[in-house]
Amino acid sequence: MDGQVNESPKFPPLLTLLILSFFLTDPRHTDTDTGTRLDPSRIDPCDLLPPHELETLLGAPVGLPVRSILVPLGTQLCAYETVGGDPGAFIQVSLTQAEDVPRPGPSPSDIFQKTRESMATRTEIDRLGDAAFIATGGLNMLIGEDFVQLAAGNTDRPEVRQRLLRAGEIVLDNLARRDDGVLSQDATPR
Repeated sequence: MDGQVNESPKFPPLLTLLILSFFLTDPRHTDTDTGTRLDPSRIDPCDLLPPHELETLLGAPVGLPVRSILVPLGTQLCAYETVGGDPGAFIQVSLTQAEDVPRPGPSPSDIFQKTRESMATRTEIDRLGDAAFIATGGLNMLIGEDFVQLAAGNTDRPEVRQRLLRAGEIVLDNLARRDDGVLSQDATPR
Protein backbone atom coordinates (compact mmCIF):
# COMPACT_ATOMS: atom_id res chain seq x y z
CA MET A 1 0.00 0.00 0.00
CA ASP A 2 1.20 3.52 -0.75
CA GLY A 3 2.25 5.93 1.91
CA GLN A 4 3.22 6.25 5.46
CA VAL A 5 1.45 6.08 8.81
CA ASN A 6 1.21 9.18 11.00
CA GLU A 7 0.01 9.43 14.59
CA SER A 8 -2.29 12.15 16.04
CA PRO A 9 -5.57 12.30 18.07
CA LYS A 10 -8.22 9.89 16.72
CA PHE A 11 -11.72 10.89 15.52
CA PRO A 12 -13.87 9.34 12.75
CA PRO A 13 -14.23 11.71 9.73
CA LEU A 14 -17.95 12.34 10.15
CA LEU A 15 -17.49 13.14 13.85
CA THR A 16 -14.66 15.47 12.88
CA LEU A 17 -16.94 17.25 10.40
CA LEU A 18 -19.58 17.69 13.08
CA ILE A 19 -17.05 19.02 15.59
CA LEU A 20 -15.60 21.40 13.02
CA SER A 21 -19.07 22.59 12.06
CA PHE A 22 -19.69 23.76 15.61
CA PHE A 23 -16.33 25.46 16.09
CA LEU A 24 -15.65 26.89 12.65
CA THR A 25 -19.07 28.05 11.42
CA ASP A 26 -21.76 30.36 12.67
CA PRO A 27 -24.33 28.05 14.35
CA ARG A 28 -27.15 30.37 13.26
CA HIS A 29 -26.76 29.29 9.61
CA THR A 30 -29.37 26.94 8.18
CA ASP A 31 -30.10 25.75 4.69
CA THR A 32 -32.71 28.51 4.34
CA ASP A 33 -30.55 31.46 5.45
CA THR A 34 -29.90 34.01 2.74
CA GLY A 35 -26.53 33.31 1.18
CA THR A 36 -26.19 29.81 2.61
CA ARG A 37 -28.40 27.80 0.27
CA LEU A 38 -26.76 24.85 -1.41
CA ASP A 39 -26.49 25.26 -5.18
CA PRO A 40 -28.25 22.37 -6.92
CA SER A 41 -26.19 22.97 -10.08
CA ARG A 42 -23.03 21.84 -8.25
CA ILE A 43 -21.62 18.33 -8.42
CA ASP A 44 -24.00 15.70 -7.08
CA PRO A 45 -22.10 13.21 -4.88
CA CYS A 46 -24.29 10.38 -6.23
CA ASP A 47 -22.90 11.10 -9.72
CA LEU A 48 -19.33 10.52 -8.53
CA LEU A 49 -20.06 6.79 -8.12
CA PRO A 50 -23.03 5.96 -10.35
CA PRO A 51 -25.00 2.74 -9.74
CA HIS A 52 -23.60 0.76 -12.69
CA GLU A 53 -20.03 1.34 -11.45
CA LEU A 54 -20.97 0.60 -7.85
CA GLU A 55 -22.60 -2.67 -8.84
CA THR A 56 -19.33 -3.75 -10.45
CA LEU A 57 -17.32 -2.55 -7.45
CA LEU A 58 -19.59 -4.16 -4.83
CA GLY A 59 -20.42 -7.29 -6.84
CA ALA A 60 -24.20 -6.90 -6.42
CA PRO A 61 -27.02 -4.58 -7.47
CA VAL A 62 -27.46 -1.44 -5.37
CA GLY A 63 -30.65 0.15 -4.14
CA LEU A 64 -31.70 3.75 -4.58
CA PRO A 65 -29.34 6.27 -3.02
CA VAL A 66 -30.02 7.76 0.39
CA ARG A 67 -29.20 11.47 0.31
CA SER A 68 -28.61 13.97 3.08
CA ILE A 69 -26.93 17.30 3.73
CA LEU A 70 -24.78 18.32 6.66
CA VAL A 71 -25.94 21.94 6.54
CA PRO A 72 -23.35 23.63 8.79
CA LEU A 73 -20.57 22.68 6.35
CA GLY A 74 -22.57 22.37 3.14
CA THR A 75 -21.53 18.73 2.86
CA GLN A 76 -23.73 16.58 0.64
CA LEU A 77 -23.90 12.84 1.33
CA CYS A 78 -24.99 9.93 -0.84
CA ALA A 79 -25.15 6.35 0.41
CA TYR A 80 -25.82 3.09 -1.43
CA GLU A 81 -26.37 -0.41 -0.05
CA THR A 82 -26.34 -3.64 -1.99
CA VAL A 83 -29.54 -5.52 -2.74
CA GLY A 84 -28.59 -9.17 -2.37
CA GLY A 85 -24.97 -10.23 -2.21
CA ASP A 86 -22.95 -9.14 0.84
CA PRO A 87 -25.57 -7.74 3.25
CA GLY A 88 -23.02 -5.36 4.78
CA ALA A 89 -21.65 -3.95 1.52
CA PHE A 90 -22.21 -0.22 1.13
CA ILE A 91 -20.55 2.94 -0.14
CA GLN A 92 -21.12 6.44 1.22
CA VAL A 93 -19.86 9.49 -0.66
CA SER A 94 -19.52 12.82 1.15
CA LEU A 95 -18.74 15.90 -0.90
CA THR A 96 -17.87 19.36 0.41
CA GLN A 97 -17.54 22.04 -2.29
CA ALA A 98 -16.36 25.60 -1.71
CA GLU A 99 -19.50 27.08 -3.25
CA ASP A 100 -21.71 25.16 -0.82
CA VAL A 101 -19.90 26.02 2.43
CA PRO A 102 -21.87 28.66 4.38
CA ARG A 103 -19.97 31.90 4.93
CA PRO A 104 -18.16 32.56 7.12
CA GLY A 105 -16.84 29.06 7.32
CA PRO A 106 -13.84 26.87 6.65
CA SER A 107 -12.88 26.00 3.09
CA PRO A 108 -13.06 22.37 1.98
CA SER A 109 -9.24 22.24 2.06
CA ASP A 110 -9.30 23.55 5.67
CA ILE A 111 -11.81 20.83 6.58
CA PHE A 112 -9.62 18.22 4.85
CA GLN A 113 -6.52 19.40 6.76
CA LYS A 114 -8.36 19.42 10.12
CA THR A 115 -9.70 15.94 9.39
CA ARG A 116 -6.19 14.73 8.48
CA GLU A 117 -4.74 16.24 11.68
CA SER A 118 -7.44 14.57 13.81
CA MET A 119 -6.65 11.03 12.63
CA ALA A 120 -4.51 9.02 15.08
CA THR A 121 -3.45 6.54 12.45
CA ARG A 122 -3.65 7.23 8.75
CA THR A 123 -2.10 5.98 5.56
CA GLU A 124 -1.19 8.71 3.08
CA ILE A 125 -2.12 7.86 -0.53
CA ASP A 126 0.04 9.46 -3.22
CA ARG A 127 -1.96 8.76 -6.35
CA LEU A 128 -5.48 10.06 -5.62
CA GLY A 129 -6.23 13.74 -6.12
CA ASP A 130 -4.11 16.54 -4.69
CA ALA A 131 -3.87 14.82 -1.29
CA ALA A 132 -5.46 11.69 0.13
CA PHE A 133 -5.34 9.36 3.09
CA ILE A 134 -7.17 6.36 4.51
CA ALA A 135 -8.05 6.38 8.19
CA THR A 136 -10.85 5.24 10.48
CA GLY A 137 -14.02 6.03 8.58
CA GLY A 138 -12.66 5.75 5.06
CA LEU A 139 -10.79 7.41 2.23
CA ASN A 140 -10.40 11.20 2.35
CA MET A 141 -9.41 13.06 -0.83
CA LEU A 142 -8.74 16.69 -1.65
CA ILE A 143 -9.42 17.19 -5.35
CA GLY A 144 -8.85 20.79 -6.37
CA GLU A 145 -11.03 22.75 -3.95
CA ASP A 146 -13.39 19.81 -3.27
CA PHE A 147 -13.18 17.48 -0.27
CA VAL A 148 -14.45 13.95 -0.99
CA GLN A 149 -14.85 11.27 1.67
CA LEU A 150 -15.67 7.66 0.85
CA ALA A 151 -16.81 5.17 3.48
CA ALA A 152 -17.25 1.44 2.86
CA GLY A 153 -16.83 -0.27 6.22
CA ASN A 154 -13.99 -1.26 8.50
CA THR A 155 -10.79 0.21 7.06
CA ASP A 156 -8.73 -2.39 8.95
CA ARG A 157 -9.98 -4.99 6.45
CA PRO A 158 -7.76 -5.19 3.33
CA GLU A 159 -10.75 -5.80 1.01
CA VAL A 160 -12.41 -2.61 2.29
CA ARG A 161 -9.21 -0.61 1.73
CA GLN A 162 -8.96 -1.99 -1.82
CA ARG A 163 -12.64 -1.16 -2.44
CA LEU A 164 -12.04 2.40 -1.21
CA LEU A 165 -8.96 2.85 -3.40
CA ARG A 166 -10.84 1.60 -6.47
CA ALA A 167 -13.81 3.85 -5.61
CA GLY A 168 -11.40 6.80 -5.33
CA GLU A 169 -10.06 6.05 -8.82
CA ILE A 170 -13.63 5.94 -10.17
CA VAL A 171 -14.42 9.29 -8.53
CA LEU A 172 -11.34 10.87 -10.16
CA ASP A 173 -12.27 9.40 -13.56
CA ASN A 174 -15.84 10.69 -13.28
CA LEU A 175 -14.68 14.16 -12.25
CA ALA A 176 -12.27 14.24 -15.21
CA ARG A 177 -15.07 13.18 -17.60
CA ARG A 178 -17.33 15.83 -16.10
CA ASP A 179 -14.64 18.48 -16.54
CA ASP A 180 -14.23 17.34 -20.17
CA GLY A 181 -17.96 17.87 -20.75
CA VAL A 182 -18.82 14.18 -21.01
CA LEU A 183 -22.17 13.60 -19.39
CA SER A 184 -22.85 10.64 -17.15
CA GLN A 185 -24.34 7.69 -19.03
CA ASP A 186 -26.23 6.68 -15.91
CA ALA A 187 -28.52 9.32 -14.41
CA THR A 188 -28.79 8.78 -10.69
CA PRO A 189 -32.44 8.53 -9.51
CA ARG A 190 -33.41 11.39 -7.28
